[in-house]
Amino acid sequence: MFDIFTASEHSFEKQLPGETTILLARKHWISFYFPIAVIVILVLLPFIIYVLIGSLSWYGAISPFYWFLAITYFLVLWNLIFYNIMIFVLNTIVVTDRRIVENRQLGFFRHAVSEMALNRIQDITINVFGVVAEFLKFGDIEIQTAGEDKNFIFRQLPNPRAIKDAIVAAKAQNLREMSVDPVSG
Repeated sequence: MFDIFTASEHSFEKQLPGETTILLARKHWISFYFPIAVIVILVLLPFIIYVLIGSLSWYGAISPFYWFLAITYFLVLWNLIFYNIMIFVLNTIVVTDRRIVENRQLGFFRHAVSEMALNRIQDITINVFGVVAEFLKFGDIEIQTAGEDKNFIFRQLPNPRAIKDAIVAAKAQNLREMSVDPVSG
């Protein structure tokens, strides 16, 4: 009932009993930087407009209305900043000793959770596009599964090679544990 009070940095919603978290990843910070940078630039717009129209003779008549609109505009920008922070923080990939769980926040009140058992993984591909991605060490990971399951594609993850190595090691450990007969040890 009070799971929120017993959670730790190594637990997550819908975690299976006895399941161990190996890795938690979010998108690279650069994916968070661009929307925030645009919003910061947009914050300057009312001040630029004020400089342009503040000395005009008719500005005095509309000044209260102008600042009302500017404050409303700042409120919208504040909500956009909060939305981008929420999306960045809540979109996660969790690698456990049994599965990979992808949490996608799709809006303020909508989210989706996808999971894939480690033993269903057939291939893991890393794609790093461009000089910036290579320099800042971020890229995409595509995980192909056995059967008709959809492939998982994780975009703009930091250090995708290390994440791939962690997934491969977790899969190998999972397969070793599955091949051990619990009766004979």
